[in-house]
Amino acid sequence: MPHDIRSVPRPARRADGLILPMNDVRPPTVLTAFAVAWAVLGWSAVLLFAITRLSAVAWQAWQMDFNLPQWLVFVLNTLFMLWAEGYRGFQSRF
Repeated sequence: MPHDIRSVPRPARRADGLILPMNDVRPPTVLTAFAVAWAVLGWSAVLLFAITRLSAVAWQAWQMDFNLPQWLVFVLNTLFMLWAEGYRGFQSRF
């Protein structure tokens, strides 16, 4: 016997199109809050660790004197990354 799609609970819609939460949605538990905090703090720690390690290398590069070809490569690479990763990657593809 096939499953009747009409028996599946669906969220309610208001007249203005806003989707209301379903009735069986429960408030988050303490374990859920702990898991969310663990995930946010874990990712924050990973990103902070990467930033601190890479900033030391970047600071050393800024202490050097750049000549014209190095500045040209730096500017062109920055513009390309802004276009490829910023505009094309996030604005156009996602």
